[in-house]
Amino acid sequence: MLYEFLAGKAPANGFTVYDCIDANDTWIETTHNFIQVCFPTYEPSAVLPDAEVLTDETIQLIQSDKTCMRNLYRMASRMLSFYTVHPVLLAWDHNCKRLTRIMKCLNIFGITDLYKE
Repeated sequence: MLYEFLAGKAPANGFTVYDCIDANDTWIETTHNFIQVCFPTYEPSAVLPDAEVLTDETIQLIQSDKTCMRNLYRMASRMLSFYTVHPVLLAWDHNCKRLTRIMKCLNIFGITDLYKE
């Protein structure tokens, strides 16, 4: 399901990857079930314990698909834009957990140029 979502072929939790990329800041701040599918990791989510986690097979599928990788990059750019306007001011709020998940996911897929600066 993660592959299909990131490829833009299937929705997850009622939205598509393109809905997430095009979402406004209010939606991003108030919606709590998109980070897990937009930025999957090996670790289960505390917020959505039933959310799918990455497997080595899924990683290979996603990495071999240009659309998936482009959508990961686009979603990461969208979140960078969000956090530029809405910086994390409190330690350990939900945005800190989101940022950690985003960086772990991007590292898994080798997209590190967005957060190394």
